[in-house]
Formats: sequence, C-alpha cells, structure tokens
Amino acid sequence: MARLFIAGLLAVPALAKIAEVADTLPDHSRPFVVRHLEGQKVQLADDVFRTLTNINTTANASANPVAAGFSMLLSSGKPNDAVPPHYHVHWHETFIPMAGQIRVWANGRPRDLGAGDFAMVPAMTNHSYQHVAQETEFLGLIQPAGFDEFFQAVSSPWSPAYNVPFPPDQALAFPTATFAKVATSFDVNHVNMSQTEKGACEADWHEGNGTLPNDSKTPYFLANGAGPHYWYEAGGAVISPLATSVQTNGNFTIAQISMRKTNANATVASWSSIDHQFIFGMKGRVKFGIAGEDVELISGDSLFIPAGTNVTFRSTVNYNKFLWCSGGPNGVDSQLIRAGKKWAYSTPPAH
Repeated sequence: MARLFIAGLLAVPALAKIAEVADTLPDHSRPFVVRHLEGQKVQLADDVFRTLTNINTTANASANPVAAGFSMLLSSGKPNDAVPPHYHVHWHETFIPMAGQIRVWANGRPRDLGAGDFAMVPAMTNHSYQHVAQETEFLGLIQPAGFDEFFQAVSSPWSPAYNVPFPPDQALAFPTATFAKVATSFDVNHVNMSQTEKGACEADWHEGNGTLPNDSKTPYFLANGAGPHYWYEAGGAVISPLATSVQTNGNFTIAQISMRKTNANATVASWSSIDHQFIFGMKGRVKFGIAGEDVELISGDSLFIPAGTNVTFRSTVNYNKFLWCSGGPNGVDSQLIRAGKKWAYSTPPAH
C-alpha cells in the first residue's frame, strides 16, 4: 500500500512531557495536544482535512498490535457533491459530526447527521457522504491507521495566513485523475451506484431505537443522546459508548463522556491503559493530568495519550462533553463503563 512518511514536531521546552503540535505530528508515540484547527492540513476541492493521529503515533508501543493503530481526521467544509460511492476491504470508518450537517449513506438510504450523532461504516460497506450545511465539521476515526495518507496523496497542502476551518472562496478543482490513479492502492473501491439508487433521505431516523449491533459487520447510526449510558458517580461522569469492542472486533472503542463540575477538594482517580488513548473536546473545559503536567482541553482540542501512561481528569466548568477513543478493548472509556452502573440518560444527575 502506498505510504507517505510523516515526521516533524513543533519545538517544545526540553522538560515538557506534553507536546503542542502546530503542524506535523510526532514520529513516535508520545503525549501531544493539537489545538482546534491546528495540525497537518490538506485541501481537497472545497474541504480541508486535518490529521490528528496517524500510523506513526498509534501503530506501535500498544498491547493491540493486530489493530495496527488508527487515524483520526477532522474534516471541515461547505455544501458539496457526494463522494463517489465506494467500499473498503480493510478500513473501518466512523463519522462524528461536531458542527453543521453531514449526509451519510451506508448500505441503504441516506441519513442526515448533526452534532452528537454517530455513524459506523465497517469494512465491505458501500457508502458515501457529503456536507449539507454551510459550515460542517466532523471527526472520523479510521482503523487501521494510514488512511490519512490517502488524503495527502490526492489533496494539496494548505497553509493559510489565518487558520479558519476552510477557504470558502478558494475551492480547488476535484483531482479526478489523481483520485482514480491512487484510489485502489489505498483500498478505495468504486461502486456503480447513482445517488437516485441510494434513495431519499430518511428524515425520521432519529426516532428509532438506539441499540448497538451485536457484531462488527453491521453499519449503524446513533442519534444524539441515544444508545446505552453508564453513570460513574465517583467521577461525576456519564459514559455513553458509541462503539464498543463488539462492534469493532476488539480493535477500538469510542465513547462520549458528559461530566459535571469536579469539586475543588475532590481526589480524582488515576487511570492507565495498555491501549493508546485519544480525547477530543466537544463542550466546556476539562483538565487532564499526565506525568505531572496539566493540560486543559476546550471544544475542538485533542489529546493523544500513549499506552501505559497514567492520566487523571477533572471538569473545571459546570458541564462539559468530550470523546474518549481507545485503540483496543482495554481503554479508559471501557474501564469507566465497568466501574459505573447503567443509567437512563446521557447527562449526569443534578444531585
């Protein structure tokens, strides 16, 4: 498979344990933060893709080498044409909107997803997507790692004077020839299916049951706030799994954590995992402690925590939300679920 080597790191003080990445990612697994709209950026037609983790940061030093890491991409753009329908033999893909609206097809009728919704697209699923709202931003975890290199191969580097989400008035022509040339080498396999054949958008899908499937081959959608929830009282947090090891064949997990303010005098637990961890801020402000250093995340910031690294976290505002993703079945999100109890809601109690 084609591969681009990514290296380089923003200079940080010699004693710093947590790197602040402005452009390219570290060439090995280490703690690092990517602030909102920072990171390695490429432009594909109307859209900008930012790489938040890649094969160099996630595919080694983990207890789950079979999973071969994961790539995390942040996509920003305006309304555009749907991506040509395709499937992957190996890639397991997710769509997690943060703002705006994205339309996703997955072996059936399209569904419009907004902030807080979730779509899982396993390997061998015919799928497509397009931005619908005037300003759309979504996060995508793709496993195994390496799919970010496809976007680098078909896109152009983007180095704006001002780091806005995307250039609304500076679209590039879609690189049709380049796309066709490299697609199959990155396991992007075209499907002969028109938009009409995909059917009309399923407008009422949010009202359906939010049950996770019992296998790793079924594509599924979860509406904002749907699905199972677990209340971890000691940490004041509700953990809502979007994908467990059952739906990913043990290769990764994703959970949304909603957290109320941590008391100033509270003693918080320290957590560690044999799998790599990735956190993305959705709302509010949360403080993480890693190797004696503290780092705060706000909406759009991300934090990578290598396997075997101890971490604490506390909410410094009344309410916040963040995603917790793990590169295997033993992540902190899974540990929090086991430490909690079933809960009927996606938000913590007020008492």
